[in-house]
Amino acid sequence: MCFLQALADRNQFHLIAFSTLCVELIRIGSGRHYEYIQFVMPAQTVKDSEVLDFAAHLVYTTALLVCRLSGLAFYHRICGEHRRFAIAIRITAGVLSAGYLPQMCLIIFHCLPVTGYWPYDWEPHYPDYKCLAWGVVYVVNSGVSLVCDFILFGIPVAMLWMLEIPRKRKVHLAGILMPGIL
Repeated sequence: MCFLQALADRNQFHLIAFSTLCVELIRIGSGRHYEYIQFVMPAQTVKDSEVLDFAAHLVYTTALLVCRLSGLAFYHRICGEHRRFAIAIRITAGVLSAGYLPQMCLIIFHCLPVTGYWPYDWEPHYPDYKCLAWGVVYVVNSGVSLVCDFILFGIPVAMLWMLEIPRKRKVHLAGILMPGIL
């Protein structure tokens, strides 16, 4: 579990990198309407935005994993002495890591041949690639992410279930341990 703590301590670097990429994407106009991107944005800027967006997705997905592992490290500090919880936390870490792999593969291999571009159908180099639709990648990645979150939040639910304290105190603890569910 020391590995999880080391990741948690360094997670701010992922978030800073992601925020920097997002600011740059906004600065070059990537967040504008589709028509602006197609008819106004210079072709090289469109290509640059595709590569930056690709990098942002990789960093964001990694940051999500590290945040989840950080939560597991916190839960391990709280109840790591309890054998069944320690096993459940390790299994959850494995499941979260296993969920990360298809997410990254979908982003990396979204086009064949592999590229940092995600060409629009109106771009001249569009026929050079066979790409998945953005919607497919987003739906699958969001679904995997949601399942991982539910699995992660199962640990504090189980912790609260096992505690023998008044219901009012359990509600207070739930407010501390599970704000992400809201």
